[in-house]
Amino acid sequence: MKIHLPVTADIILLSLVSSAAMATSCTGQPMSETEILNTLNSRSIVAINLDTGEEWKEEHCPNGKLYKVGDPKNLAVDPRALKGSWSTSSININSTSSIGLVSYTYDSQNPLTYTFTMFKDNTTIMFCSLGLNPQQVGVIQSTGGLSGSC
Repeated sequence: MKIHLPVTADIILLSLVSSAAMATSCTGQPMSETEILNTLNSRSIVAINLDTGEEWKEEHCPNGKLYKVGDPKNLAVDPRALKGSWSTSSININSTSSIGLVSYTYDSQNPLTYTFTMFKDNTTIMFCSLGLNPQQVGVIQSTGGLSGSC
């Protein structure tokens, strides 16, 4: 599971938790599509899968492009490599409210798409699984801007 954004002095750190043993319910309130867009758009991120220890550094461009800017050994990728796309959407949960979603599609011979809800609890922002009891997949630790043009 990957989530990508740019590398700068300030970086979003996302620790991915994908094993059932490490699963934690998401707390706080689900974010709207607008809140998700404002959180991720033109931002950098470091994602760490705690199951495998793999790390990805990626950038969310406003045009929906997703760039790889780092590798598992914490080294910069130069030039940045286009790896896929990201987008936001929402689903209605009743007649008066909806929750936002963020989806990532990684280009390959067999493209993979991952979709998450996002929750905010005070200053903690979580990527969460879909479903009636969303589980934490990752937590944003800090944010930063893009390292290159989109």
